[in-house]
Amino acid sequence: MRRAEWHVATGRDLMAPGRLQPWTGAIAPGLSWPLIVAAAAFLLLLPQGERLMLDGDVYFHVAIGRWIIEHRAVPPFDVFSYTLRDAPWTAHEWLAEVLFAWAHGLAGWHGVVALAAAAFALALAILNRFLLRHLEPVYALLFTAMAASLLAFHLLARPHALIAPLLAAWGIALVEASERGEAPPRWVALLMVLWANLHGSFVFGLVLVPAFAIEAWLAAARGDHRRRVAGGWAVFLALAVIAALITPFGP
Repeated sequence: MRRAEWHVATGRDLMAPGRLQPWTGAIAPGLSWPLIVAAAAFLLLLPQGERLMLDGDVYFHVAIGRWIIEHRAVPPFDVFSYTLRDAPWTAHEWLAEVLFAWAHGLAGWHGVVALAAAAFALALAILNRFLLRHLEPVYALLFTAMAASLLAFHLLARPHALIAPLLAAWGIALVEASERGEAPPRWVALLMVLWANLHGSFVFGLVLVPAFAIEAWLAAARGDHRRRVAGGWAVFLALAVIAALITPFGP
């Protein structure tokens, strides 16, 4: 449909900024684009289990997870190491390893693949839901597909796959807060508890906070408003750091 025909048929100009209304994502009762995106991604990945398992660390993570479940403790050293068995070791991905071991116990290696695929699908659904607030469905789906193509190369049944939904939710919370000119809701900092126990990339999430805080501070009006914005982001960063320290290893 040409631009003029679109304008006549819908009463909106596709190219006019600010004219498009946010899309709720709903298609029919109980059905939405994020749900369709998640289901499609999950079902497309399940038959590709062999590709998701193309990494020797997958087996190591499941083995460590089983050890943690059996001993009800996080090992202070690599219990499967031959040359450095007594050397100190921080199992910073212990929670992801427990989840993979649990999935393996339920459905074998198919369960491990399904868990990684579900995390990837959930991340895409979160992203698609955010995009639908600003774009028409066709564009939201296009950008979601582009994101999926960029992530697909790195998708393996390893701990980093499980933090994809957290990364999407964290990034979106920071973006939306910066656009509103205020700090993110304080409960968002609790996501860092999960992230810090799933994968070491939580440090990247912490680094993003001051970056968006500076943007919000620069956009705020000078005076009391700017000070309130700075204070709110400072409190949020402090809470996020404290949340990141809630691990079996302590500070």
